[in-house]
Amino acid sequence: MNEEVEIKELEVKDVSTVVGLVRDSFHKNYIIPSIYRGKGINKFIKSELENKFSPYKYFVLYVNNKVAAYAEYKIFKKQNMAFLNIVSVSADYKNQKLGSKILEYSRDFFQKQGFQSLELDVFATNLVAVNWYKKYGFERLSSKSFYKVVLNERIQNGNDINIRNFPQYKEIKKILGFYFLDTIIENRDFMFGVIEDDLIIRGMYDKSINSHLAYLCKTLMLKNIYYIGNECQFSECEFIDQIDRMRLNIKL
Repeated sequence: MNEEVEIKELEVKDVSTVVGLVRDSFHKNYIIPSIYRGKGINKFIKSELENKFSPYKYFVLYVNNKVAAYAEYKIFKKQNMAFLNIVSVSADYKNQKLGSKILEYSRDFFQKQGFQSLELDVFATNLVAVNWYKKYGFERLSSKSFYKVVLNERIQNGNDINIRNFPQYKEIKKILGFYFLDTIIENRDFMFGVIEDDLIIRGMYDKSINSHLAYLCKTLMLKNIYYIGNECQFSECEFIDQIDRMRLNIKL
């Protein structure tokens, strides 16, 4: 009996299914920085599906009208690039090359739209994924380190911290389970991601951040701290993995 395979853009009725697929597909460490952990990710995706100006593109592969694979991209028009945030295949359809089908479909889609490249981040220990992307011509551009930050109880006062978007942060995080903090620490601007009870630091981790993290997290009732960036010079940084940025040139 021949199976009917179809790839099309995500519909609202299948949002919960693809979110469940993503959560079931990845090792717990690989999904730590992902907003797919957020309790309101379904609401977020549904809102983006209603947004005619959304930078996101969602593709679903169906086998006999059942969700079998999923891919999410974020479009960066200024760079003429589409960033692959997620690609996952249902456990019921492993080893049937469905991941390849949806990747090839989306690659051809963006190529026809005149995009120059696809990019993605992949954990270096995920060798199956790394080698799979290499097979399609993706090349490593750069690497960042991924740490868990384990602080001693060095609670300081918050005189040198300001949060500029606290009302928005409070309300949106309540709904979605994730948002960002727009802060000033010691007269310097820092942007932090928050996913559920976790603070995500990207790009820079130095003394000015280090000395205030315990107070910030205690006040906001955040449990874990993660840092993604250059090599950390502080003893509280426990290395988890390396994250590789990869690119595929698709320019016609």
